[in-house]
Amino acid sequence: MEPETRLVGGTPVLELDGENDYVEVNQLGNMNAITFSAWVKSHDSHGALNTRPWVFGPHTSWGELSMYLRLGSNEEGNAVAWNVNGGYTRQGTIEEKEWMYLAGTYNKNSGEGYLYIGGEEVGSFTASGEVVPDYKTLLASTSQGYDNLNGKIGDVRIYNRALSKSEIQNLYNGKHISDGLVGYWPLNEGKGDTAYGHSGNESHGTLEGDPQWVIGR
Repeated sequence: MEPETRLVGGTPVLELDGENDYVEVNQLGNMNAITFSAWVKSHDSHGALNTRPWVFGPHTSWGELSMYLRLGSNEEGNAVAWNVNGGYTRQGTIEEKEWMYLAGTYNKNSGEGYLYIGGEEVGSFTASGEVVPDYKTLLASTSQGYDNLNGKIGDVRIYNRALSKSEIQNLYNGKHISDGLVGYWPLNEGKGDTAYGHSGNESHGTLEGDPQWVIGR
């Protein structure tokens, strides 16, 4: 039976305080394409803050490889941003304390990048070059000094290919896709300081700060 990936009541996830909580895993290798996806719930209100809580940030240069929430009361606030090699899109609406399924893809050969929210394509960009992370993979944080995620995160995946729109929708609907999966952290351990990787390459993560295991919904 394929594992269920949609977060449901009773499933543990990781809760972070937005201060010094995050997950660190091994550095990614260079890739010609990438898909990043995760379930995320923000505890912050977009109307009260002007922050950029990071969801994914294995790079020391802004805009090279990252996904973050843009929370703020100005015209740039309340959106999800996906960046690869200078290509950038910021779309969507962030609802406080509501689960969102986020996914971003990029393919060097086509130069196309896409952002998905809730399984639906909401934005795109063009860029060039391979994906070259230059830092350890950080979940819910970044090496660049921006904000950490104040909220919950679960079912984090990284593929070394750009998944199609239908595959993104399948992930959103609870299907498991193993082709090209190079990083998979369900974040459902429920205890301990290790986020075990399930992609087959032993890429386990370490919880930093004091994240708490809580029930998903």
